[in-house]
Amino acid sequence: MRKITRLAARAFIEGRSFRKDNTSVKIIKRTPEDRHPARQLYLHGNLIAEYTNGWGLRITLAGWPTVTTRERLNGLLTEMGKRKGVWQHKHEQYYGTHEDNIDIDSSEWITVS
Repeated sequence: MRKITRLAARAFIEGRSFRKDNTSVKIIKRTPEDRHPARQLYLHGNLIAEYTNGWGLRITLAGWPTVTTRERLNGLLTEMGKRKGVWQHKHEQYYGTHEDNIDIDSSEWITVS
């Protein structure tokens, strides 16, 4: 895992803002007293992951099925202790484990359990 991915993932998990090169984490507080603010992970200005109380964790390739997008998402999932990931095989995108997976559209939002 790249250092920038680990730093961004830790900031996302801990609820801290982060910005370095092409990656950023934004924390969205709806009120000053908000104890569980929304968290958003961006790559090149594209929202690729978010956590909210209503949806939980959701991820997307944001229409960019690149090595870097998959690496950022997989790093986040790993840091969160999730066993599933995103990968490409023969130009098709997949989410899950290699034993249990689904093919996904690069613009689709996936709710992570």
